[in-house]
Amino acid sequence: MDDQIVIFCQDRRSWLIVIAGTLLLGLVFVLPEVDDYIALCNEKSEIAEKLALAEESARMLPGFETRYSEQTAKAEEQRNKTLNENNEAEFRNAIVKMVRDSGCQLRRLNVGSPVSREWGHDDDPLEKNFNRKLTPTTFQLERRQVTLSLAGPSNSVRRLIESFEQNDKQVHVQTLDLKPSTGDGSRVELSLELWYFTLARKTA
Repeated sequence: MDDQIVIFCQDRRSWLIVIAGTLLLGLVFVLPEVDDYIALCNEKSEIAEKLALAEESARMLPGFETRYSEQTAKAEEQRNKTLNENNEAEFRNAIVKMVRDSGCQLRRLNVGSPVSREWGHDDDPLEKNFNRKLTPTTFQLERRQVTLSLAGPSNSVRRLIESFEQNDKQVHVQTLDLKPSTGDGSRVELSLELWYFTLARKTA
């Protein structure tokens, strides 16, 4: 047996067989590790990309938050300038107080239900029907009709009309009827029809 080992070791072809077998055995164990290494490298690269995106997003986040806050404030400001279901009671109370503070007597106040129509680009809110020639938007126009009548001294009524004109609501005076209630014109009666507008997103 020892002689066979000596002969095998002295044979150069035998060494080639040993080397080849060793390499083959090494590949069997190393190749899976190489695959694992490549997979880890790819995963590391993906994580690095995601981390870079996250860091970039983090740098941009304060700017986004500022712009979001500005847009939210603007939207809320515009919302406060409209007459809607959320502030109708507040609106009624404000009208009653405005009339009383002016020294006039409120005889009638009616707030109608909203009437909606489609809203288009370059549209006119005073048009009751949608112009089919316009390009539609994702919004619809809501109009509320408010009618009120009151009486009082002519100077007080004039100041009240000025108060309506200075009101920051999105309003249009549709009709105004003013007539004297006394022979000397010291007291007058006023009837108003007001249109209040708001834009609302279309619902699916």
